[in-house]
Amino acid sequence: MTRGRIVAALVVLGVIVIGALFGPLLVSGNYHRAAIERLASRLAGRRVTISGPIELALIPDPQLRASKITIGAPNGERTTAASLKLDLAPGALLLGRLRATKLSLRGPDVVLPWPLPGGSAAVAPPPWLASLHARIVDGRFRIGALRLSHADLSVFTGGPHAVLAASGTARLAGVPVSVTFELDNAGGDHPAPVTASLAPTGAKGVRLSFRGTLDRASLLAGRLSGTASAAAIADAGLSHVLVGGAAELRADIAADGQAIVLRGIDASLGHTGLAGRVAIDLVPGAMIRFDLTGHDLAPGAALGLLHGVAGTVPLAASLDLDRIALGGIGFATLKADLVTKRGGVHIQSLTGELPGRGAVTFAGRIGTAGTLDGRFTLRSADLRATLGAMGKALPVLANWPHGFGAATLRGRIDSAGGTPPDIRLGGLHGTIGGGASKHDPMPESAFTGAIHVMAGRKTTRVAARLDFGRLILTRPALSGLFAAAAKPDPALIGPIVLTARSVRLDSGGAKPAILPIGDRLLIDARLGGGIAVRLASLRIGHAMLILHGIRAADGSVTAARAMLTGPDAATTLRGIMPLLAGTRTVPKWARLPVFNQRFAAAIAAAGPAKALHAGMTMHLGAVRLAATPVADLTTGSAAGPLSLRAPSAIALIEQLGGKTILGGRNGLDWPGAGSVSLRASAFATGDMLGIANFVGSLGALTASGRLTLTTGPAPLTLAGAVAADTLVLPAPRALLALADTALAAKLKIALPRITASRVDQSEATLARNAAFGLSLEQGKLAPSLTLAVDHASVVGGRLDGSAELTGAAAKSPPTLTVAGHLKGAGAVRIAAIAAEAGIALPFTSGSLDLATSLTASGGTPSVWRGDLSGSLTGSGSKLGMAGIDLVKAGSALGEAVAAEHRIGRVAAATLLRAALGSGQTEFAKGNFSTTIAKGRIAIDTAGLTGESGRLAASGTLDLIHRRISLDATARPVVAGHKSAPDLPVAIGGDPAHPSARPELGPAMGWIGKHTPHPSAP
Repeated sequence: MTRGRIVAALVVLGVIVIGALFGPLLVSGNYHRAAIERLASRLAGRRVTISGPIELALIPDPQLRASKITIGAPNGERTTAASLKLDLAPGALLLGRLRATKLSLRGPDVVLPWPLPGGSAAVAPPPWLASLHARIVDGRFRIGALRLSHADLSVFTGGPHAVLAASGTARLAGVPVSVTFELDNAGGDHPAPVTASLAPTGAKGVRLSFRGTLDRASLLAGRLSGTASAAAIADAGLSHVLVGGAAELRADIAADGQAIVLRGIDASLGHTGLAGRVAIDLVPGAMIRFDLTGHDLAPGAALGLLHGVAGTVPLAASLDLDRIALGGIGFATLKADLVTKRGGVHIQSLTGELPGRGAVTFAGRIGTAGTLDGRFTLRSADLRATLGAMGKALPVLANWPHGFGAATLRGRIDSAGGTPPDIRLGGLHGTIGGGASKHDPMPESAFTGAIHVMAGRKTTRVAARLDFGRLILTRPALSGLFAAAAKPDPALIGPIVLTARSVRLDSGGAKPAILPIGDRLLIDARLGGGIAVRLASLRIGHAMLILHGIRAADGSVTAARAMLTGPDAATTLRGIMPLLAGTRTVPKWARLPVFNQRFAAAIAAAGPAKALHAGMTMHLGAVRLAATPVADLTTGSAAGPLSLRAPSAIALIEQLGGKTILGGRNGLDWPGAGSVSLRASAFATGDMLGIANFVGSLGALTASGRLTLTTGPAPLTLAGAVAADTLVLPAPRALLALADTALAAKLKIALPRITASRVDQSEATLARNAAFGLSLEQGKLAPSLTLAVDHASVVGGRLDGSAELTGAAAKSPPTLTVAGHLKGAGAVRIAAIAAEAGIALPFTSGSLDLATSLTASGGTPSVWRGDLSGSLTGSGSKLGMAGIDLVKAGSALGEAVAAEHRIGRVAAATLLRAALGSGQTEFAKGNFSTTIAKGRIAIDTAGLTGESGRLAASGTLDLIHRRISLDATARPVVAGHKSAPDLPVAIGGDPAHPSARPELGPAMGWIGKHTPHPSAP
């Protein structure tokens, strides 16, 4: 017993001694960091980098812990982890060695591209897993678009060419799921068998399984199957979509880097059945395509799912369905082609069969909130039966009166969605009557009009107007209408206005129609009538409209007056837009701040229809507008003087939503302080608006000329000519924003002649006596905005050239192309411009001629700077250069040669170093040539010559990394010597503050060669 205790004490003592000797070294992360990284790299089969602390725990079991782990990969994969833990063998540790038995990664972030580089080989298990169990805790996996988060997985394998198996739990799109995955023979040349399954952990009876292969080209092919029990569907709240029981899905699937295709789909969703094909295109962008047939589907409920998908992935579908219900209306058959976009579901064509031998077609958009907007056609041989089938959607139509026979209706439908629905039918053209009817068929009558239906729980409000050319009514039809209108508690209320040029009852003779509409009285034109308004007033919100006048049957107007005034124009616009445009949606221009002001508008008109003289005035806040046109109502044209005044250009631009293009110095950079004034001869036709002989000012900007805007056919075209005394440009950022807005608009600009005596930006004059053209073309691939400069005086020289900005195409970013010539420009002024860009040019005098051709891709100047490519060449005369003095350099060389002792060389070195790094030299002429590629300027050749010598240079200027590297050679003229040495000078550092480092070796050698020895006679 005593001997055993002694042995145990010796063992404990040995452990303490070994721990004291090796423990500090092992826990020293800095001392053994490289060895630990090599061990982890050997285990992972990848380069492992540890940037966080490393610590060793000996109790209760030896463990090595490290944080901030990065595991490299060769093919674009990326793995990081919050921490790594290695269980160590105690025996090896006592001998001072590290040998791992188990590895755990906490919080790994694994990113794998899809398709996988190398296919199945990319996920082949590394050799270390053959003898080591791995555990992943709270990991995140990203394989292409697939995202798994909070993954807790155990990974097993039998070797590099055996089965790789992983199982555990994770979250997919926020839903907790159980995951299993098996990959067999991943290292071979043949496709590797793959099986996988996903099952939500909180939903019993739901499972998605896959069995197939993954080859080395990343083609995943196999069979997909899924099941969902009725209880699971009910728990998920999808019983209204998957009606009647459990759901099953079987399909063949093939996926690669281009697309995911499901063929042979056989889906059973309760009572609903679907079959067909689904393709998910991944390149060039995500797109889902359906080609399905089915029956007993509830697409009204499924639209919510479509809208959810449409917010992220476009979808296109071709459907052929039987026995479905859409919006509460049952269809015997329904065929549709549709696509989804961010705005909702766009139905390209829809054809449905209705009861009563009815049919409906639709093309338009279904919005995310259930809104409806599109064109439709409705035909029915028995109108009462067809409308009765729509009773669930519109109960008021269920008891449509007898006697109206057949009907056709086509137009635009606009529904605001919601329950109950709010429906507008606009631009209606149709017929009622004709066809077979059980109750005295009514002859066919054609009409146009609009209907607004606001369905309620008990009553439905309707605002409708139907205009008939000739209305033929039967007595049964009239009886049904009178009976519906005479009910004490009608289901339908609201203003319904019917007008007709003539009304015929049964088969009697035509009679003129006199139908009252509000305060107006419409009289049949055959009786010589017209519209007479003695005095009418209408309150629209807080605004008041007052009008009176007479419009005769021949179109002439007598003493017509109208006045509209109110405290807030925006509120009034919201009130009248439904009347003017048939929609509650207020356009963006009507929401601008300029309309949030008191307003007053008045119109007076008199004269024949072909020469109607009118006077119009409008006050909108401080803005005053006046016009006195002569209009031709028969052709829809008008022409006359127009004037506009506003006291502050800055305030008006802000009120028009242009605050982002104003300058930064109290808003006075652009367009400068001042008022707004416009005087012009304006005209308007059916497809053109214009102002001729206009004279206007906008702040500091003053201009005159003519402008026309052609409104049809698309695109809009702006053309004309402008002569400006002062043309003020906004800041570059705002100028680019305006250019982007123009490129995005369906607009064409043709302004071939714009002249300006002075072009200013901020408080600086950019050019004088400029003549240029501006054009915007809507090309087949992308629009392009071109500025063509004929001539302009810029920095003392004459500029000509062009700049073209092309909008983004399908696969290409915007591009900028610049080409131009600048002759006789002041070198000092060019140096000042370069200094603002952070580049020091040492010009002190002289002039330059420059030619450039540049291209760049991207949407901002910073991106252009990194993508800039092209060339810049130039020549100059009488150029003064700071930073070098060739006269002093030549003098120093001459004096050193003339000296007869060594001190001459020492003094020459001091003088040369000073002359080659300071001072000034004037050169008679110079030239240079550069090549620009991806923001890097390569100076191919640069040379300057003058009476004091010559200077040559070559090198690079990196605009992205702000580095300059030039190799210059100076050759001064030395009195009494025909040749002088080449003096190398290295110029480098920041382009804004470069430093020169002359090399004096060649000069010293030349001095030694030409200096006589002190002992020489």
